[in-house]
Amino acid sequence: MLSTKHPQTLAYIGLLQPFGAIMPISELQCRWAMQIFKGERGVPKPEEMERQISERIEAIWRQFAKRDRHTLESEFFPIMEALAEEVGCVPRMWNPNNWKVLVELLLAPSGWPFTYRLQGPGKWDGAAHALKKAYSQMGKHP
Repeated sequence: MLSTKHPQTLAYIGLLQPFGAIMPISELQCRWAMQIFKGERGVPKPEEMERQISERIEAIWRQFAKRDRHTLESEFFPIMEALAEEVGCVPRMWNPNNWKVLVELLLAPSGWPFTYRLQGPGKWDGAAHALKKAYSQMGKHP
């Protein structure tokens, strides 16, 4: 996602083909890139980045197909969890101060973007309410 030539100033956001929504992935990519641009996190050396890119492409080819068209394919949940881990916003399942959020997390479909705003950098105070509201609206039509 980062340019190997200009990693502190250039990131390719949304340049993938996920099996799932691209916007939540792009949001997490933006949050991760901003941590780098602001100097809050370091970047690997270009050689290490090239090695990681090669490993990622090989893994994609093993999972999908060894064709140029498939070099950007990705599964939604693994990439979301990997990015959330990097950003530092993986939802903690147990929060003794708010067990109702735990119930909502367990019952709600995974991958809702605001689940990655419950804690960590970029925390949003309205995330728990949005999660509860979205869960209550499932299956309801206006």
